[in-house]
Amino acid sequence: MNHKERATCNAATDADAVRELATAADAEALASGSLVAVFSSDTDECPDVLLRYGTGWTEMLPGWSGTEGIPSDSVPGMGHRVVVLWDGGADHRGRLDAMEQATLAGSDLDSLPYGTLVRAVRPWANPHWPNVLRRVRGGFEGLNPDQDAAGMIPTGAAALYYGDLTVVWVPAATKETS
Repeated sequence: MNHKERATCNAATDADAVRELATAADAEALASGSLVAVFSSDTDECPDVLLRYGTGWTEMLPGWSGTEGIPSDSVPGMGHRVVVLWDGGADHRGRLDAMEQATLAGSDLDSLPYGTLVRAVRPWANPHWPNVLRRVRGGFEGLNPDQDAAGMIPTGAAALYYGDLTVVWVPAATKETS
């Protein structure tokens, strides 16, 4: 399965694959390491991303503001639609459990479409606290481990920084044209 097939499967749009957060209980039930996308509209191609961290949520994208301690009861109402990208439960794979979990190579990263979200875990890091990278022109936006700050990460550097890179969302417009 190539990265485009993985990306399409990971970003499935059928009702069975997409899990929306409707209530605070849904948000509270997700384990540490879970990722959700907060869409501002049906056509939002660059959603905000939150990480379940301990008893609350932390904003990861845009720009890794580091806003921590967002309560679960606030998450379902944060946008037009809130969707689970990654369930950090016991299997750490959520709705991606039927997917091939191959690490993306540098050449795979170069061909990812603009706006794609990638779950990134550094070697020896705790998978409950992944980083999230967004594909932008010239590389990725996300937390740069060298600077320990948000910023631009060149594509080749992203492949070196992180040992585990998994596509978790692809913009709908990209899927329709591929």
